[in-house]
Amino acid sequence: MKHNLLLSISISTASLLILSACGGGRPVSNNPYAVNAPVSVNSLPSDQYGPRITGHSSTLKTKKVLPKYESKGIHEDIWNDQDQKTAKNNQSQTPAHSTPAPAKTPTVTPKPTPTPTPSKAQQKYNQGEPLIGNDHTLYKVKYSLIPGWTTDNMRKAIPGLLLSCRKIVGNPNKDALLNYNTGVGGSPRDWTNVCNALENIKTASNTRLRQFMEKAFTPYKVDEEGLYTAYVGYSLQASLVKNKVYKYPVYSRPHDLIFVNVGTFDQRYRGKYFSGRIKYPYLIPYYSRGEIYKGALENKNLAIVYVKDYIDLLMLQIQGSGLAILPDGTSIRLAYGGNNGYPSKSIGKYMMSRGLISPPGSLQQIRNYFKKYPQQVEGITAYNKRYVFFRKSRTAAGVSGAQGVPLTPERSIAVDRKYYPLGLPMFISTTRPIDKKPFNQMVVAQDTGSAIQGPARADIYWGETKKALRYAGHMKNSGSLFVFLPKRSEEKCRICSK
Repeated sequence: MKHNLLLSISISTASLLILSACGGGRPVSNNPYAVNAPVSVNSLPSDQYGPRITGHSSTLKTKKVLPKYESKGIHEDIWNDQDQKTAKNNQSQTPAHSTPAPAKTPTVTPKPTPTPTPSKAQQKYNQGEPLIGNDHTLYKVKYSLIPGWTTDNMRKAIPGLLLSCRKIVGNPNKDALLNYNTGVGGSPRDWTNVCNALENIKTASNTRLRQFMEKAFTPYKVDEEGLYTAYVGYSLQASLVKNKVYKYPVYSRPHDLIFVNVGTFDQRYRGKYFSGRIKYPYLIPYYSRGEIYKGALENKNLAIVYVKDYIDLLMLQIQGSGLAILPDGTSIRLAYGGNNGYPSKSIGKYMMSRGLISPPGSLQQIRNYFKKYPQQVEGITAYNKRYVFFRKSRTAAGVSGAQGVPLTPERSIAVDRKYYPLGLPMFISTTRPIDKKPFNQMVVAQDTGSAIQGPARADIYWGETKKALRYAGHMKNSGSLFVFLPKRSEEKCRICSK
């Protein structure tokens, strides 16, 4: 009995050794998940077991860190008893000395792979490969397929492009991306030769300037239909001193307004920002429009000028820039200086939803309603918690945008800076307001705005005249947007089709 027990133990031990040699057990030395196995810190997958520890190359011992198998229990071997029984049954059903005849392989003639039919838009704009998820936003196209390219007056657009060129080339960080989120436009170094060459031919003929653009830039088309609105440099009566007539302040950006680049904390949120103020020890949301109306920013020495009524202040904030005309005839140019960090909500849509105005909810409709019911301005506009701040523009000639250069009527646009850097030449194909004539023109991204969101969204600067205000109030048309990239910068674009 004793000898039989010893023999049974010996056979079991030998079986375990054989299984281990064949891969049936868990090898201790080669499996990084084995209990008490020495594990390199960098070998642990970060997606299952948390962030990978970096900066230390030593090894450590883990406690019961085992791989998870979806079809088996977490502590089961991949080859379990049931697998072994199945293997034995399969072996017993095959004769020991019979060799099965090889099966004849039928000859199959492969069918030709059908060529997918390109979409109409793809055929029209020669857009190449289709979109892959949301990876591509811009498609490479040919200049000959841009509506109105050969008829546009380049000499009206090139002066604005030169102003932006000087800003870009003057950036001391020559190799820093102009847009870290998308890589569109590359770095200032990619623009140096282009801008220098443009300086030398800035007075050339329209044909020569068009040839230069075709040689220096590659056109890309945004993969979705765009929406195009317009804005103006709003003029309003103002005073440097608060009194009974001028009592509503135009505020500069508060000193306690803090902007946080979330991407510096986590790369997954690269290009994302939020803002607030410190209420020790926390960062909390900044004052909303309603709170500012109630005096949250009073006695902080933030007023640049004072205006007559809330309607003027609201129109200035909607336009994002303007000209404050003082009682002595002098003026102060006001440029966009930031906002309090809240999402922008459309006052026009809100008023239409309540039946206060009818579609399309134009700027003139909003203004006329508030002129008729001035006591409702505060209550209605408080729906949009975002509040816009301003700064004194250093530019004497004309309204300046976020890039700090004078804006050119019908040639400067505001864009979403999450996608594009300022200074980028573009081309808009849409229709003009009121007369509905074609608008096919080269423009330059020189401004931004809180309501301008998305890669195909743009706001066209229309000027400072009364006619410009009339046209801008009716501009809300769809169309196509083309982006021109310096050839040297193309490889850095993360949202371009290759």
